[in-house]
Amino acid sequence: MDSKEPERFSWIDDPSIVVRHYGSIAVCNEARSVAWLLRLGESE
Repeated sequence: MDSKEPERFSWIDDPSIVVRHYGSIAVCNEARSVAWLLRLGESE
């Protein structure tokens, strides 16, 4: 991930813009973490 990511949000006042631009990224990251947690659970 880009280390400048949090700074980008400082000039965005409308949360819906953030959701539109970053929503799909968040869903991808969440799906990846869920898959990782499921794998972790299966390996135990």
